[in-house]
Amino acid sequence: MKSIDNAAGMLDRYLQLLDSAPVGGNSLFKDHEDKARHESLLNYGLRKLQASLYHLENVNRLIASQSRDYATAHRVHDLEPFHAGATGARIVVHSRCFVRTNAEPYIYELAAFLEAAKSSLDFLATAFSGYLPGVEADSIQTLIRMAEPTHKRAASFELNAVKRHLPWLKELRDYRHHLVHRMVVTASSGHETHREGTITSLANMPVVVPKSTPSYYPDTRLARLTEDLPRGLSVMRSRASFTTSDGHEEVVDYTIRYEPSPGYIRIEDFMTRHFDTLTCFFADLTTDAISLGFCTRGRPCAGKSAQSGRGDPSNRLPPADKSRKPI
Repeated sequence: MKSIDNAAGMLDRYLQLLDSAPVGGNSLFKDHEDKARHESLLNYGLRKLQASLYHLENVNRLIASQSRDYATAHRVHDLEPFHAGATGARIVVHSRCFVRTNAEPYIYELAAFLEAAKSSLDFLATAFSGYLPGVEADSIQTLIRMAEPTHKRAASFELNAVKRHLPWLKELRDYRHHLVHRMVVTASSGHETHREGTITSLANMPVVVPKSTPSYYPDTRLARLTEDLPRGLSVMRSRASFTTSDGHEEVVDYTIRYEPSPGYIRIEDFMTRHFDTLTCFFADLTTDAISLGFCTRGRPCAGKSAQSGRGDPSNRLPPADKSRKPI
């Protein structure tokens, strides 16, 4: 994906500048060991970003594999389209095959995806919190709190990327927290084959999850037994027919389509949206860090220009595009 290439490329630029960054004095790093730890944390964050992509790609592989399986299962039933009744009248043959299976592998991948994404954010927060004097963070939650408008340090330049992505950071944090500590999302997949006369309609059921932080719903044997459709799915059916001059009905079209209900989203779309925003945040935070020149704000590095307290101007990138919005 291009988005992860952008994040990795920005980190590579940062690490190249890091090679010549000073240590000691008013530098961000007290010694070379501290500098090595800073680089390690950033690489950990990138590895976790790559892990989240791995789980997204696993879901896409599951979908592709299941689609192939359903295509095989969607074979026309070995039935004549019409049948002669007792009086000799022609009767249209109706048949319906409905298969529903649980989608637990998808949910396992979703949970692992969210865990990797949150871990990537925590490593980034730990590494870059050094630019904020007096702050030692080991979680993105520390930077989220500081970026709130009511916090005394909310105006800090070092928090600009966090402020730009604040609604999304809260959304990911809360969703992941509920899936780890409050509940387990359940999901189903399946397919339906419907035949009326010569018309056959095929439909796959997508795996869907809540679009925002999920709320509690019962996961009991009775609830599963009495549920007509998988939670979060809506079905639309359309049928067209006409009656011949001799009174026979001819079906000319029958269509079935399963779509996410309001408040739900296809699991692959949900994961893609959060992955793209994660990579955007990764790149934005790294871009802002480059402009700081490895010095703590207001404390110039020895031997470095400290215009506006933001380090060596030669290390700066052009201003970030403030018009870019999180995906």
